[in-house]
Amino acid sequence: MRLNRFSALKELPKHFPEVDVSPLEKIRYLFTNPEKLDDLFRSPDELMDVWYSAEAFFEEVIRSYIKKFPRNST
Repeated sequence: MRLNRFSALKELPKHFPEVDVSPLEKIRYLFTNPEKLDDLFRSPDELMDVWYSAEAFFEEVIRSYIKKFPRNST
């Protein structure tokens, strides 16, 4: 259980050093700077860049997790 949305940001590199956490850092920055988030929503191309990088980040975390903790096939 995490204390807040972004508390895992420090832990992820410890457990999954191959994962680039910069997309999550960008999201944290936007979350704590609403005026920048508002600006982002006014720029569809930039918004899609953030969206796709966030999606790629979560896919990377999932791949790394599965690699580290493979499911027993029996």
